[in-house]
Amino acid sequence: MTLNKFTLLAATAAVGAFGASSAQAQFAFPTATIVGAGASLVQNVTRQAGDCYGVNTTLGFAQSSGTPQAAVTLNLFDYNTPAVDTLANRFNCAVRNVQPAVTARYVSTGSGQGVLAFLANRVNSTWAWSSGFTAYNDAEGYQYSFSETPLTAANITTYNTTANVNPFDRFGVGTPKTAAAAFGPAIQIPVVLTAVSVGYSPVYAKVRAPDGSVIPLSFRVAGGTATGGLKLTRAQYCGIFNGVITNWNQLPTTVVNKASADLAPFNVPIVLVGRSETSGTTSLFTRAIAAQCTGLSVPNGVGGSGPAVAITNKFVDSENRLPYNTATQVAGTAYTGATSTISPTSSISGAFFDKGTGTLSGTEAAGKFTIANGNDGVALATAYHPDPGANPGDRTQNGRINYISPEQTLPAAAVTGANSLGLHNAALGVLLASGTTTYYMPTAANATAAFGTIKPPQSKGGAGAYCNDTPAACNAISPGYYGDRANPLDWVASPLKTAAIANPVKGYPIVGTSNALLYTCYATPERRQAVNGFFATLVGKTPKDSLNVSMPATLATSGTAGIFAKTGLSGLPPAWRTAIAETFFKKSLQVGVVGQPTTQLGLRNLWIQDRIPTGAPPAVTGVVNGNTTICAGKVGA
Repeated sequence: MTLNKFTLLAATAAVGAFGASSAQAQFAFPTATIVGAGASLVQNVTRQAGDCYGVNTTLGFAQSSGTPQAAVTLNLFDYNTPAVDTLANRFNCAVRNVQPAVTARYVSTGSGQGVLAFLANRVNSTWAWSSGFTAYNDAEGYQYSFSETPLTAANITTYNTTANVNPFDRFGVGTPKTAAAAFGPAIQIPVVLTAVSVGYSPVYAKVRAPDGSVIPLSFRVAGGTATGGLKLTRAQYCGIFNGVITNWNQLPTTVVNKASADLAPFNVPIVLVGRSETSGTTSLFTRAIAAQCTGLSVPNGVGGSGPAVAITNKFVDSENRLPYNTATQVAGTAYTGATSTISPTSSISGAFFDKGTGTLSGTEAAGKFTIANGNDGVALATAYHPDPGANPGDRTQNGRINYISPEQTLPAAAVTGANSLGLHNAALGVLLASGTTTYYMPTAANATAAFGTIKPPQSKGGAGAYCNDTPAACNAISPGYYGDRANPLDWVASPLKTAAIANPVKGYPIVGTSNALLYTCYATPERRQAVNGFFATLVGKTPKDSLNVSMPATLATSGTAGIFAKTGLSGLPPAWRTAIAETFFKKSLQVGVVGQPTTQLGLRNLWIQDRIPTGAPPAVTGVVNGNTTICAGKVGA
């Protein structure tokens, strides 16, 4: 099929004009490939969503230390609701795609590298990449990132003012540009609500039997389920991650005990597992622990006995690495060089698990962190449990506990095919206003409950409608008004421990958002359509496929059947999804001040464009629809 420039411009304009009552994808997009990198917390849903949206491809990995695992192929998602089986409520990604000619590639690097890749429009060329995955090393650059670590004001300054030397000479030899000059204004939007699981292996010991077989011994968890349910109070999980509770036998037997068949004393040291690279998962985890674990105490005698011991909180505030000083370093990881200026305390043992080779180096220590690359590496490290020696009675133990993406634990790992490790989740306690402690598992519903009633910036009412009147007027309409939709920093929660989401009053207590980092300007209409369409699908705004056939708009966002929910994650509340779509995925006709057409949101030109002007929307009386060439002269991503 041949598309001339006029056809492409018309198609681009059609995408820019989609509305709530019309389909985002009403025609077949031309062939396009978009590439992204970043957070490992959402690596599996990003890959599964990409396989549903377009061409099925592999998930890759890139890292600065150790050996990356080979590229993997995940299970193809099957959206299947209990409703009548029609095209509008069933979407089997093994036989159907939203836009079959689009390829959305993703390499898992961790959020820290995702932010750097966004700012530089490339992934670090010195990193090792997965075998079986073609590295991003061509002149076409880079289109999107995911990160749980939000962009900072310093990042935005870098984006706007620092010349970006691109190794592929996309800007011409000797003519580096700032990212803003090349790609237009930066966009940062939340896409996924996520819990951070506290995961563990249910098998704590392996014993060699007289007949030579290996007998696994599993924890007896009070009120446990097939996917975990270890009930930890706030004091208990704060004590564990701060090294005050260092053995499973220090938890009350009413919480956990050894297997009934285990004749040995219950004595299983707790080894913590965390990330080796700068990580958004770590940012969310450290923010929560910093906010929640100060001023607590917990008994740490056998069976939870004895006097309460004060917990010294090592976590001062959110950081994309664990508390660190130079006393213990691990070469090639985030734990080298100068002491942390945020949490300058040693929390790592020096042990490193190489996920590519499946080997452990260094010496693990109870109450200290062994580190591994990526959430998948943390999962493999947590499950690492060699068989015992050949003699009857020989025994090995595994008491590791981690913080991890719920994608890597049950039941989500079985849905995606990410691993078969069988890791379980703990249920974490939240003290409610009533004075009772309620325990929450890291589910989509519990993450949503923790997010609460936070509104999008410049919004009124409960549907995410745009408000650009005076702050006082907008706040009178809808209390909680704040921010500016043009400011990337206003779309995400503060990374600091003072943010309300760092210590939620209900729901699962360790939560945050995974954020898409996008550009305003893309190099071609095809690429712009692909980015726009893919992310519109991720926020539940694509009700028709390339054949103009109805499909479930909630393919990703349904709270029960969607891609996110099936992996323990959650789509954003509807008001957020509407605000994002109206601001960035179309030239919106919503007005900020009732009766004043000059306050149309679309006239702010915040929406994703390409470097070829797409033309003006229908004229508004008295308004010049200028700035439609906002991307003219820019190379585009």
